[in-house]
Amino acid sequence: MRVDKHQANERVPGENPSDAPLADPAVFSYDVAVHVNCGTYVGRYQSWYDDVPSVFKTNQKIQLRLTRSTMYVNVPNEKEVELNIVSKHIERSGPCDQLASR
Repeated sequence: MRVDKHQANERVPGENPSDAPLADPAVFSYDVAVHVNCGTYVGRYQSWYDDVPSVFKTNQKIQLRLTRSTMYVNVPNEKEVELNIVSKHIERSGPCDQLASR
């Protein structure tokens, strides 16, 4: 697992800055990358606090449930945390290639 503070995309040259959505300065965003079987999924965690739950530590094993667009992470002594999947990469070579052919 890897956790990085999410940085909003910079404006593309030629775009009208008034068309860009305003960032909420009171919301903190983190990208949480999790390796599951032969894929890496990146979910966006958002919070009012500039901190993430202790379960989101680098190289920490977690319990999660994946859907097509969402990761649900079990946080001990709290309710399940929902992260929208913002990217995913599935390996198609090596041992993963053998799993796909079964």
